[in-house]
Amino acid sequence: YDAPSSCYMANLDWRGEKPQDDMIVFQYKIGELFRVQYDLVNTQNRTLSGRIKLQQSRNVWLHWRWEFEPGDITDEWIDCITYTANMNGLQAAEDGSFPLALEPGEKRTLVFNNCSYSQYHEYGTRCCPYISAWFLPDGKADVEENWLMVNENADDWFDSNGILHFHESYAMNVQASECLNEVAADEPVDVNTVSLSYDRNGGQVTLTNLPTAANVTVATLQGQMVQTSRIHGNEFQFSLNVPGYYVVSIYDRNRLVKAFKVIR
Repeated sequence: YDAPSSCYMANLDWRGEKPQDDMIVFQYKIGELFRVQYDLVNTQNRTLSGRIKLQQSRNVWLHWRWEFEPGDITDEWIDCITYTANMNGLQAAEDGSFPLALEPGEKRTLVFNNCSYSQYHEYGTRCCPYISAWFLPDGKADVEENWLMVNENADDWFDSNGILHFHESYAMNVQASECLNEVAADEPVDVNTVSLSYDRNGGQVTLTNLPTAANVTVATLQGQMVQTSRIHGNEFQFSLNVPGYYVVSIYDRNRLVKAFKVIR
């Protein structure tokens, strides 16, 4: 399988009932920002390299495992929820995806900040939409059929004889989540207290007092992107290794609210 697997998945900003099992349905308003965590592992004996994004989908054949009548299914859809997100500090590309490479056996925790639903779908009373992660292997054309859903990895549940000895009820790679037919209050990101410090000797730049809801991009004047990392809740760091002019942009969702220019 050409995609990594997930050992654990969580909605980190859910303010409702604490999830006790994998049957809870998470709910967010249109435009409401929330975080999703995935603990991924590469179970293959080769490097898995490609792009990853999160999507909400209502797909009875993919997610619904109980009996149903075809007449119950009125419509299906798939929506990307990471268009304005950042993953471990790295800003999403225009299609909402992020580059990802995992070495054989490597495990990594990914936190997708600023996920949001852009539109409401009416789906009735059967087959709730699900959030899932999708992976496009390098070298594959960017068409829907080439995107692979991240599987669940339950290797730790079995002993050396293949006998099931452990089971957790939390979600491992998908979670039921719906978009409410309400628009979240548009609270602007306050960037008045954001400050930038620059170590000219090492080329390290640090942004402090950065709001959780803000996204950051760093690029050269030629448009080449620089990877950033959110090291704490309100701190970003990145390094400028090549001499030149760089533009540091802070976004409130997809709206530019502040920019810095740094010369290396």
